[in-house]
Amino acid sequence: MQRKVRVLKEQIQRRDLHLELLRRKIALLEDNARGKATLQTERDEAMHKARKNSKQAERTTHQLAEVKSQLAEVKMQLNEASEYKITALERARKCDELQSRLCELETERERLVGQLAAYKSRARSAVETSHDRRVRDEHAMSHLRDELTRIKSQLADTNHRLSQL
Repeated sequence: MQRKVRVLKEQIQRRDLHLELLRRKIALLEDNARGKATLQTERDEAMHKARKNSKQAERTTHQLAEVKSQLAEVKMQLNEASEYKITALERARKCDELQSRLCELETERERLVGQLAAYKSRARSAVETSHDRRVRDEHAMSHLRDELTRIKSQLADTNHRLSQL
């Protein structure tokens, strides 16, 4: 009976050991299941974050493309502004040149107007002198004609007296 009790005790111990092993196995399986669930949750969260990051990357890529487009447009506008500035500077230089040329021409015009006035004055003086000479000459000729007429008349009188004598 003791042997039977011992055998039964051993059987109980083996069963207890087996139960303990089964409990450990169950605990391990539960831990594994919990670990898998945790891993699954972490995986799901990681996938969600990856999708969210992917969408954010797409938005950022889209924004980058927009910024690049805006930058290209600003560069074009800057080039146009630079060309306008160059054109404006060239026009300003041309205006300065024309203004300088205009001043030179006005100075030349004033000089020529002065010369023309001097020539007009000389011509007027020459015309007046010529006129005065002509008037004086006409007056002298008229006086000489009168004198000649008077002398002819005297000569005719003298000839008439001579012929009477």
